[in-house]
Amino acid sequence: MDSPGPVTFSHEKHKAKVEKCTECHVKVFKMKRGQSGTITLAALQEGKFCGACHNGKKQIAGTVVFPIDACDRCHTP
Repeated sequence: MDSPGPVTFSHEKHKAKVEKCTECHVKVFKMKRGQSGTITLAALQEGKFCGACHNGKKQIAGTVVFPIDACDRCHTP
């Protein structure tokens, strides 16, 4: 399957919703951009990278985080 387009990531939105930086850094992502390796759909489906939280089950501030198959939430055409 071809990529549906580039991913738009909002660090500001994540910082506003997640209490501690350590929720993502360094257990899910390295501290510097580009150091975590290639992020693929297969890796997300295995619960790596964004898939660690975006599994449709995890809750943050009482709200279920949208799942990785909600492609339009991250990809821009």
